[in-house]
Amino acid sequence: METGSALGDTSWHKGAAGEVFTSNCLEPLRSEGWFVADSIPLAKGGDIDHLAIGPSGVFAINSKNYTGARIVTEAGSIFINSRCRDDLLEEARRDAGIAAEVISNQTGSFVQVTPVLAFVNAATFNGENRIGGVVVAESKHLVQMLNGDGKGEMMSDDVIFLMHSIRDSRVWSP
Repeated sequence: METGSALGDTSWHKGAAGEVFTSNCLEPLRSEGWFVADSIPLAKGGDIDHLAIGPSGVFAINSKNYTGARIVTEAGSIFINSRCRDDLLEEARRDAGIAAEVISNQTGSFVQVTPVLAFVNAATFNGENRIGGVVVAESKHLVQMLNGDGKGEMMSDDVIFLMHSIRDSRVWSP
């Protein structure tokens, strides 16, 4: 069991702080007609950190707080402080797959969900913004990335329909 000081220096606290930071970064999307949900609990444990539904699509966002880290994306891989962390790409794809399955089941038609890795407070971030279908960005640039991703073909009625289809937490943990 992990312990920490009253100041909250455990990895769980660090991760939670990163999720709060990312959620705050996503806040402007709400006023632009997006539906944004945080910490969606899953039946088999864990959660989807953030789900964003808007004109450019549906995005499952996995926050990662790597304060002070050097993040490089190149040759189809992601490196954090020179260590390959492709497991993070798989985690993001898994979350997006779960979200796609739940949303598609609720709506009765296939809904594509784009996986996103959002990094908080990295010292440096260099390289590709998309690796194997996963959007990779710094949290502070998410609004720009999500608004610029896709063709913006989803109408506001579609966003509202998807939002109402998945808003009940019971659809995520049957």
